[in-house]
Amino acid sequence: MAYKNSVDDKKSERVLLGGELTLNFNRQTICYKGKEVNLARSEFLIFESLTRRPGMVFTRNQLLDVLGTEDNVDRTIDTHMKRIRKKLDSLQKGLRGLLRTRHGLGYLYREEGLLQREPALAAE
Repeated sequence: MAYKNSVDDKKSERVLLGGELTLNFNRQTICYKGKEVNLARSEFLIFESLTRRPGMVFTRNQLLDVLGTEDNVDRTIDTHMKRIRKKLDSLQKGLRGLLRTRHGLGYLYREEGLLQREPALAAE
């Protein structure tokens, strides 16, 4: 999906999921249909990186590099992904499906499958 920035917020937002989901860079939040959830800095960096390249699989090591951490414990990424998914579901049940796991490979952001599988999310 192409990214478009909101002119209203000085290009600090990225609109996703057919215009329903907004990623705000200044506040490090995700907003879905008026509901907003805050992300920790590391969660925001991971989610933002995944949304920049929809469909691309990121390994745990690549995501650790995004965080700029010397921590080489790849389960750190698993914990962050679990928290991000929980926060997405707090906005709307089923949004956790935006973040996919490719076992043995890594993680990716993919909204197309969610929109096809969950038409209620696109139609609400």
